[in-house]
Amino acid sequence: MSLGLYVHVPYCRRVCPYCDFFVVPIGRRGARTDVLASRGTATPPPGVHDFVDALIREIELVGDRAATLSTIHFGGGTPSTLSPDELERIVAAIRDHFEVAPGAEVTLEANPEDLSTEYAQALVGLGVNRLTLGIQSLDDEALRVLGRKHRRSHALAALDAARAGGLANLCVDLIFGVPGQSTASWHETVSRVLDTRPEHVSAYELTIEEGTELARRRGSGQLRPLRPSALHRLFVTTDELLCAAGYEHYEVSNYAREERFRSRHNLAYWRHSPYLGIGPAAHSFDGSMRWWNHRALEPWLAALGEGRKPIAEREVLSPVELRREEILLGLRCADGFPREPGGSAERPPLPADALADAIGRWQLVIDGDRIKPTLQGMLIADELARQLCP
Repeated sequence: MSLGLYVHVPYCRRVCPYCDFFVVPIGRRGARTDVLASRGTATPPPGVHDFVDALIREIELVGDRAATLSTIHFGGGTPSTLSPDELERIVAAIRDHFEVAPGAEVTLEANPEDLSTEYAQALVGLGVNRLTLGIQSLDDEALRVLGRKHRRSHALAALDAARAGGLANLCVDLIFGVPGQSTASWHETVSRVLDTRPEHVSAYELTIEEGTELARRRGSGQLRPLRPSALHRLFVTTDELLCAAGYEHYEVSNYAREERFRSRHNLAYWRHSPYLGIGPAAHSFDGSMRWWNHRALEPWLAALGEGRKPIAEREVLSPVELRREEILLGLRCADGFPREPGGSAERPPLPADALADAIGRWQLVIDGDRIKPTLQGMLIADELARQLCP
């Protein structure tokens, strides 16, 4: 059985005001002064060393030598808050308890302020062959609004350090739609990033999630989101610049310089392939059932301390729910989704009228046995999903 493995590292230098993931502020790298978000407690939370020990126990519990890992993805949080020695312990445990396919994609997410040539060299030595660098913007004002610790000069230096350290497959993460952002500023950020010729670019529209600091600022009138027309211009600008530079727009937010540089790990999610998640708040999927770990360190650690898998909940997806997800995920990807339901005769067919209407509006095209979104279709993927999903 082939699997993708996701490793959630919850630590961050600080919590970005737009972040809705489970993260734990860690402070300065050497200090290890962990403080749980939104928790005023006199008892210090578990430290990084305890986390690594527990993560290795989880690997031992879920490990399966019959499973071959085609991808390993260190996400978070900020995995680059871990030292090379800590990462080496985790990688060794993974290799001890799983088969890792030759040529497996091994990705690590990093922030610019963590990356030096020496750190990049250490990652290559551990088998990391793909780095995702969270630059987000090269506009210092946009970085300030996003609450990022780095600035333009740090981001450009990190790109140089990644290359000097031997990382030959580099993904740059960007965010557009930042309040106050102009098309000219975004154009300059994308153009300057393209000068470095990364193998992959992810350009995400800023989403203001309820419960985040940005949502509170919006509610109090301190923050004014961009209008939909401005967001549309930024999306189209992104597509035009990257496609003109030879990048393939293969998912609504993702561009690859060549097909071989697509994110193989994320493609597994979008194609509904099985994956395994470890670490607090990590999700797993086996093709019909999804389960997820506790979204807090204490219960996650407690379960592992008792020799139990730290699973919080499970859900078994019905054929209808599986088809809905297949359509929803496929509408985000240039490859689309199967025209006929796969896997089960119980999965319902597409509504013919809604499909014909979307094709007539040039939002979808039929290509053999697949239905694929156009650029216009990608722009309204969620709306199309509501029309097409049973």
